[in-house]
Amino acid sequence: LGDLEIRNAKGTLTEEDISSDLCLNLFALIITNMKRALKIERLAEALWPGDVMDNPYRSVSNIAYRLRRILSIIDLEDLIIGRHGTFVINPEYNVYTDFDRFEDNCRRMEAEANPKAQSELYQGAVELYRGDLFSKISYQHWLMPKTAYYHNIFLRIIKCYIERKMEQGAYCAAHRAVVDAMSLDPYDSELNTDMILIMYHRGGAELAKSFLQTAKAYISEEQIESAQQLWERT
Repeated sequence: LGDLEIRNAKGTLTEEDISSDLCLNLFALIITNMKRALKIERLAEALWPGDVMDNPYRSVSNIAYRLRRILSIIDLEDLIIGRHGTFVINPEYNVYTDFDRFEDNCRRMEAEANPKAQSELYQGAVELYRGDLFSKISYQHWLMPKTAYYHNIFLRIIKCYIERKMEQGAYCAAHRAVVDAMSLDPYDSELNTDMILIMYHRGGAELAKSFLQTAKAYISEEQIESAQQLWERT
C-alpha cells in the first residue's frame, strides 16, 4: 500500500531499487496472488496487454531473471521461483504483506465491541493504508480492481468506525475519522452528512448550517432534510 518496500533481515528494497516497471509489475502480480499460482500466459497478458507473444515463457522468464537479480541485493533471489509453467512465491518463505494485515485489521474492527480495542484496530488500519496498492504502477489495468477493492475497504471501515464513535458519543474521534475519509473521497454523501451531524454535536446549529451550505452539492434532499431536523427540533 503506497510506495513499495521489501524488508528482511538483510535490508530493505524500495521502488527506487526496482527501476523497471516490468519487474515491479511482475513482482506485484505474484505477491498479490500468493494464494494461487499464475500461469505464464496470464502473466504475459498482464505485462504486455494486447501483444501477441511468440514465446511468452521466455519473455516472462527474462523479466523474472532481472527481478531476481534485484532481489539478490538482500539475499532474496530465490523468493520467486518457477514451477510447472507458473511463477510463485517460494513456499519456504513466510511472507507478510501490509495489505493482508490491513484487511485483517478491518475485519477485526468490524467485529470488535470494545471501544478501546476498536480505536486501536482503526488506528492500525489507518497507519497501514498509505495510499493506492503499488502506487507507482496503479495505472495498470489488472491492478485497478485490486486498488479499488482496498480503497473501498478503507472507506467502509472508516464509516463503520464513525458510526460506532457517534453511537458512543465520542464526536471528537468521529470528527478525526471523517477528516481522514474525506481526504480520500471528499464528495461522499454519507461522509458529508456525518460531518454535519458531528459539527452540530460539537459546535452547535450555526456551525452545522454553515457546513451544510458547502455539502448540499454532494448530498441528497433526504439527507439535507434529515440534517435540518436536528436544529429544527431544538
